Amino acid sequence: AAKYYVMEQDNPNDIERFARRSIAAARTY
Repeated sequence: AAKYYVMEQDNPNDIERFARRSIAAARTY
């Protein structure tokens, strides 16, 4: 999960997508 987070965070251009995925991941846990 940490690696996935870093990969998403490595692309600031998709900050909106990152936010949605981070929220979805948070709800998964």
